[in-house]
Amino acid sequence: MSPTSSSVKTSPPPKDVRALARKAHAKTSTHELIPPRSDIDTALLTLAICAVSSYASQLSLSPVFGEIPSALYHDQVKNTAFAAAASTALALKYTIPRSHILLRLSRFLIPLIAVNIPLLQGAIWQSAKDLGAVNGPIVTEALTIGLLIGFTVFSIVGLVNPTVAPIRKAATVDLILLATSWLFFTYAEKGVVKYISPYVGSVWTTTRCGMEASVAVFAASLHRSMFLAAALPSFFPVFYMDSRCLMGSKGIQKLNQQLDPLNFTAIARIESNTGYLSVLENKAAHYRILRCDHSILGGIWLKTVPGLEAYQDNPEHLREPIYVVFVMLEAVRLIDPPAREREDANALVIGLGIGTSASGLIQHGIKTHIVEIDPGVYKFAVDHFGLPANHTVHIGDANYAGDLNLNASRAVIKTILSVFGACRAFREYPPEKDADLSKGDFTNMVIYCTPFHRPRWDPTNPYHANLRPEDIDAPYFRQVQEGDFLNTLVRRQGLVPQHEVDLRPIAATTSKQDIITTKTVDRLREWQRDSAILHWGIMNTVVPIDVWTLY
Repeated sequence: MSPTSSSVKTSPPPKDVRALARKAHAKTSTHELIPPRSDIDTALLTLAICAVSSYASQLSLSPVFGEIPSALYHDQVKNTAFAAAASTALALKYTIPRSHILLRLSRFLIPLIAVNIPLLQGAIWQSAKDLGAVNGPIVTEALTIGLLIGFTVFSIVGLVNPTVAPIRKAATVDLILLATSWLFFTYAEKGVVKYISPYVGSVWTTTRCGMEASVAVFAASLHRSMFLAAALPSFFPVFYMDSRCLMGSKGIQKLNQQLDPLNFTAIARIESNTGYLSVLENKAAHYRILRCDHSILGGIWLKTVPGLEAYQDNPEHLREPIYVVFVMLEAVRLIDPPAREREDANALVIGLGIGTSASGLIQHGIKTHIVEIDPGVYKFAVDHFGLPANHTVHIGDANYAGDLNLNASRAVIKTILSVFGACRAFREYPPEKDADLSKGDFTNMVIYCTPFHRPRWDPTNPYHANLRPEDIDAPYFRQVQEGDFLNTLVRRQGLVPQHEVDLRPIAATTSKQDIITTKTVDRLREWQRDSAILHWGIMNTVVPIDVWTLY
């Protein structure tokens, strides 16, 4: 018995199937291409991980290259990595069939990169001297957070399947996702800086290494992959054996094992809101310094230094400082007028350093108020440099260091001259003989100012011996007395400023555009870049680069 026509099931001809598929393909809406909520949440969390890693990268770079050089091209590296990854991913996706699957799977490499960031940093920093303060941060971030951002972008581009809709619609959704991702990442990093920076170093998870470890753990939990096994061998040595990652005495012990061949010893260290702080001693030259990132805030000669035997009984706060400039600041007591020592004399010290200047003022019986933005700096000044107790401290936000040929230094001087009645500036040391100052003239400098334009002639002052009263510039310094030296060699040699800087050429070219105000302070930040790069090189001549890379 043959089946009836009504019971026979027939399939559409192949041409009709293809036509129906094209019709369904064309009718796929842009809304239907949007990835599931779970995929979007994963992408946003991964971008948040990148934001934390980006901030942690800047903190990790600053002890090696300095805060300003590390930030010079930070935004460019991030944006270039994002744009390059987006362009590459889109090109692959729309030229190679099913490549979106590989792009989506690239997220499983994210934990592997995150775990190995400290290892990559350490390897690159071995060449820090050759790379320099500009290229060093660029190379480091390109090979660490640049890769992390790149593979994150790859995974986001892989979320949309281009085979279920016209290319135009799929590409539109891709571009929307990428634009949204870039905005989210940018503002997420700003939020991280705003809300985490005040607490840096307060607990292990807010230290440089702690943030990088947290990034690695969250990335591994978010993107569970077969590659995670390859990351584990590097995770434990980095985060449990690296001196950067160990807190307390174990971290100091590990750090000193690395510093010992360089003749340095770490006494104490903390991560604080202005940078990485450590107290270091040089065993060969016999001095102690306070390090903040890639700068030295001050230092003292230890009792074992030959030639200082006569001063070995001085209390710790009157140990011989290694920088004369901090003693020169005390010369403010010698300015006349009005330099009358009074029982109610007060001083305000903004920026403590190791407390050399503040200690001298306190020792002279002056009621000294100290404003220091970093509580860690204050703690180390008290604990390791003997800052006397009889003072008032204000924790919150001087002498000046810079190149006199650069716009930043000249703008600071011009602004000071515009505010005070009369000023004189002195450098710590004279320029080197026959030096070409046009190629750089970086120096520590103190600027003394007074509201008085017409000082009095003092016949006992050696500065005035061969001058007429009308030829004397304000401020001037009274005759120094034995008690001013506080029985210290450095004060005896450098308390009275000696190497004056002629401010007249700078003052003669001052205009309103040269004065730093709240509206023009961004220009100063731009100018400070050149000075910071020069400063990095100078610091490497004071302390070897190999010491700076160890922290």
